Amino acid sequence: MSKVKLPMPAGLILERAAAKGLAGAVLADAVRYKNRPAFQETGISEESIDFIFEYGSENMEICENAILQGYEFKFLSIRGLQNFLIARLGLEEGKDFTISETHLDRVVIPAEKYQGVRETIPGNWVFAELEQSGDGGIYRIEHASAGSGLISKG
Repeated sequence: MSKVKLPMPAGLILERAAAKGLAGAVLADAVRYKNRPAFQETGISEESIDFIFEYGSENMEICENAILQGYEFKFLSIRGLQNFLIARLGLEEGKDFTISETHLDRVVIPAEKYQGVRETIPGNWVFAELEQSGDGGIYRIEHASAGSGLISKG
């Protein structure tokens, strides 16, 4: 079964909630029942909470599948990619990666997280492993339109 596709704002809100401990079935229920206090405890803005409640009320099955079984972003900008990696992996810009207009460089991705990260990021982002690092790898992630000729190892 293919993964559901989420718009960037919805995916990033769910990632930030999960990073703060609101995850799995509890997160799905918080969206379904519009549990504002649960989201407020994560520090997510009121505007983002309103957005995810509206999106969830119109697309609950998609939201639930995304939360419980994984998803792929429909579209992901360079800043969206940056925010996703910060939320999903707890990375810090300047320490765990650098960013330019077309790519993120020297992105540290633990081996056990690579597949989930790769499956969530749309195929128009190309991964190139630069080197192995302990229990993972260091990657350059570049938008396919940048045309550097990177080959995806996804």
